[in-house]
Amino acid sequence: MEREKYIDIAKGLLILMVIIHHLPQVGNRLCGFNSEFLNTTNSYSFVVSAFFMQAFFFITGFCSSFNKPVKQFMWSNFKTIIWAGIALGVLESFISPTMNLSLIYTINGRSIIRTFLEYGTNYWFLSSLFVCKLLLYVLKKMKFNNIVLLLISLVLIIIGVLLNDRIVDDSNNYWYFHNSCFMFFFMYLGFILKGRTEIIKKLVYFSPI
Repeated sequence: MEREKYIDIAKGLLILMVIIHHLPQVGNRLCGFNSEFLNTTNSYSFVVSAFFMQAFFFITGFCSSFNKPVKQFMWSNFKTIIWAGIALGVLESFISPTMNLSLIYTINGRSIIRTFLEYGTNYWFLSSLFVCKLLLYVLKKMKFNNIVLLLISLVLIIIGVLLNDRIVDDSNNYWYFHNSCFMFFFMYLGFILKGRTEIIKKLVYFSPI
């Protein structure tokens, strides 16, 4: 299958936005800087953080296959999302002490297992990506039509906002389910646009916006 250049360009730009969003955190908090430039960047980071993660979920829905057998689908996504997230968490345990100049490296096996059971990975977007893909796969297997799936996704985005703002404490956000409720809509939106060439061609004209 031929790669779509506009998708690769979009992913590249989104990764740059993620870096810009996290620059103040890495520079000021982890490295002990107090940069006026980074502080200014942080003041305007809401402009990009308002949409870049939603865009990643949209692209995932657009590019993913949900027609694989159950075992193949589960293993493929566990390997590429959850296992990769766990490995990234282990790598972070080496990077963080280096940045803090403490040079004390420890890997806590029990902590890794507990994190997996409660949250999947240390990173909400990876765990939510896995949950959203699994949920969409299950709903497709249940033969819901597009209208019903759209209604479900809209209800979930409302539930996700309510859980995040009013009900669920972060410590009880198991497998980041309130993030998954919110993000499912964007993954489904990408999924339903897959193969709709005429709509996509029109949307590409608005990509600079």
